[in-house]
Amino acid sequence: MSINLEKLLDSLYATVIAVDKNLSIVYCNRQSGVGQTVVEPALKIEVERAFREQSSFANVEVSSSRDASSDSVLPAAGYAAGHFVEIDGMPLVTVSIIDIAPLQIQSERLEHALEEAEHKSSLNSSYLQNMSHELRSPLNAIVGFSKLLLETSDKEKQKKYVDIIETNSKLIVSLADDVLQMTRVNTGNMKFDYRILDVNAFMKSMTDMAEMKTTSDTMVNCVLGCRDMQLYTAPERVGQVMQNLLNNAIKYTVKGNITAGYTVSDDEIQFFVKDTGMGISHDKQKYVFQRFWRENKDDSGTGIGLQICKEIIEQMGGTIGVKSDGEGKGSTFWFTLPISDIPAEARSEGEVPEEETVPQDDSDEMPVLLIAEDNESNYMLYEALFDDSFKIVHAWNGEEAVELASKFNPDLILMDISMPVMDGYKATELIRETGSKVPIIAVTAYAFSTDKEKIMKEGFNAYISKPINAEELLGAMEACLHE
Repeated sequence: MSINLEKLLDSLYATVIAVDKNLSIVYCNRQSGVGQTVVEPALKIEVERAFREQSSFANVEVSSSRDASSDSVLPAAGYAAGHFVEIDGMPLVTVSIIDIAPLQIQSERLEHALEEAEHKSSLNSSYLQNMSHELRSPLNAIVGFSKLLLETSDKEKQKKYVDIIETNSKLIVSLADDVLQMTRVNTGNMKFDYRILDVNAFMKSMTDMAEMKTTSDTMVNCVLGCRDMQLYTAPERVGQVMQNLLNNAIKYTVKGNITAGYTVSDDEIQFFVKDTGMGISHDKQKYVFQRFWRENKDDSGTGIGLQICKEIIEQMGGTIGVKSDGEGKGSTFWFTLPISDIPAEARSEGEVPEEETVPQDDSDEMPVLLIAEDNESNYMLYEALFDDSFKIVHAWNGEEAVELASKFNPDLILMDISMPVMDGYKATELIRETGSKVPIIAVTAYAFSTDKEKIMKEGFNAYISKPINAEELLGAMEACLHE
């Protein structure tokens, strides 16, 4: 099998450079994204020794803030390893550099959330002990495989280790988000912003997103209970629960069918997600909504998601449950919500009044932040970061962003580039056409220099790439607000 080494190196979690005897950088993969030409002082001694002794080095602590200029290949905090090699008769030292700053930020977020939970006595000691255990496993994997990654030059092993690190990093992010959500539920600080929900459009959107996550072996279906159904509810919270149920169905239905829909009775609506997947034995069904319970202890995930769903639905006056005929026979997760009369003012405007759409705060001085983001988890991260500092307005796509920018006149906009219906480029163009000078920060997974140049020419004030560095984002927001 022929392996494209260039593509492989570009996909690595680490920055990889090659240095010649003059200490000039003759190669760097896309991860570095800089035009630096000479190796930093932090690596100079080790690189020179590697040339002299034709040897290797590992676990060298590096930091761009301490050791290098602004265009450095070094991360804010990281570790480097190097190996002497000869390629076509040319002596080189290859250096791989692991950035540990994002992991530190996520760990700090998680520690802060746990401290807050403990301080408010919202989580008992058993819960904290379980969370500590759940956190320790991915951290051990990240630390262990990061060291192995630095110590090997085998490309296939590097790719394997990178995949393991990435998987466990995502698990830590998920843990942090779940802890924040659980803390908010238990302390009564979770926001429930009520307005009219078009149930049919909502269900179609949910199943369309679910279908994009499945393989060709799994079919996703949508069943609508009425021709036209409107519900006065908290759409973000209903979406959070439905997305969790659909994600679980996808996870446990490798091949088969997933059907999501709703039925209506006189005084309540019942949503459901039915799959033909693994199923749940009768004796285990009573545990599925308990904290940290998982059907298989080797499964990825935190074991908190369904418990959060239960808390959300019960706070909205509904019930949630599961039905399954046993292992291998599929499952049906369902939840009910009461059907209440839609307030006249909400019905006449098609939504709740403006003062209810924007989260309320006792201080009129809080700036308004419009967040255009179609991914629920990413929005929850922003909400966790900025909920105490801004009045937040959420747009699920570019079209909504244009409408809400006109309606609420925000002080700042975080604009995702890749969104359904209308992307961030077009939304920003239309906002600028109104004469608005509101600062708009582009948030995107694209990270190459050419992408940044294109974005900055399209009316944006700043640019932040994913995965989000919280400190970098806060710095950009502060700079935009004080321009």
